Amino acid sequence: MSTRFSKLLRYTLSLTILLVFLGASNAGPFLGQKVQRTVQSYEKVGRDWGAKLWKTNYKPGLPLNDAFVESLKDNRNIDFFNVHADLKEAFKRGFRMGYEDRTADLALGPHLTAAAGKIGLETSQSFVDVINAFEFGWAQNIRKAVDVFIVLISEGSQSDRELFIKNFTDVYQTKYQKTQQVLKEGGYLVGRSQGGTMLFIDYTKGNSLAALDIPAPEDLKTEIYKQTFKVMGDEWGRRFSTNLISRPELIDLLRRSRTAFQETPMEISDRSIRLRRNLGIVQQAFIKSYGTDAENVFKSILREAEFSEIPFRADQLEMDPDANTIEVTPMTGNITNEPVPAPKPIAPPRKAPSNKIRR
Repeated sequence: MSTRFSKLLRYTLSLTILLVFLGASNAGPFLGQKVQRTVQSYEKVGRDWGAKLWKTNYKPGLPLNDAFVESLKDNRNIDFFNVHADLKEAFKRGFRMGYEDRTADLALGPHLTAAAGKIGLETSQSFVDVINAFEFGWAQNIRKAVDVFIVLISEGSQSDRELFIKNFTDVYQTKYQKTQQVLKEGGYLVGRSQGGTMLFIDYTKGNSLAALDIPAPEDLKTEIYKQTFKVMGDEWGRRFSTNLISRPELIDLLRRSRTAFQETPMEISDRSIRLRRNLGIVQQAFIKSYGTDAENVFKSILREAEFSEIPFRADQLEMDPDANTIEVTPMTGNITNEPVPAPKPIAPPRKAPSNKIRR
């Protein structure tokens, strides 16, 4: 008796598994399974969806079938927009057969439109996510470098800072050179943002589809210094205005930072000009965070710290040649504080010769 029961149980289980397997195979598109990339499969899944919409009394103009829209755009299912044209035609042909009405195309069209719209929305969000990750990553890493650099300026030596920058640029340089090599190959469409960042795009280059024209290592080094000086000025202004740092302590910090103020940017050869520029960055940040009479307070602290150099004003920091301030000769690093020479006066127009005859 037990033997018969065991055989019957095994038979029942086997039959159940077979029926489940066959049911899953036939249900295909409605269970979210990936459709085989063959004409027969796409014609069948199109016919199945057409029949499903027909049997549920769907008519053009009624609310769309959300599950159908998802299947059309899902790359794990129909993935209509990313398959070959033959498969698209097979799907539409099958849908017309399954829907059993001459309005089949009117029933299918709005679902395709909705699927395309969802893909556009999701793709746009993906772009935003990439940009957000890029912005967050740059900001986070620059801030990390700045936090370390503030300590290296106030507590470390120039050799400490140079070692930090060397190790940083050795790694960054590799990526920079690789990007430049990709860009030299040409053929890219250039998209420039208002901020000046350039994204190079070429759909024919496979893995090199997009390349971001990242800053040169020397430019990034300068930016780390610049952001560090800006943060220093901001923190000094806030802390000094709330008595979290004493005047003698601030004077001491300025004295210890003097060498760092002269180290960058490298394209300016005159170290005193570098110092004035970087003091200007510190001063502008200090003024914004300190409050009333901040400029006079900062200047008096500079005098006590034995700085005779005058920090650049905000307009000078922009390196605007029309402001009669600083001019940097391209590729030479030569600096001059001389005003821009005035244009030569234009001579008045000569009078036209007279046609009168003297008598």
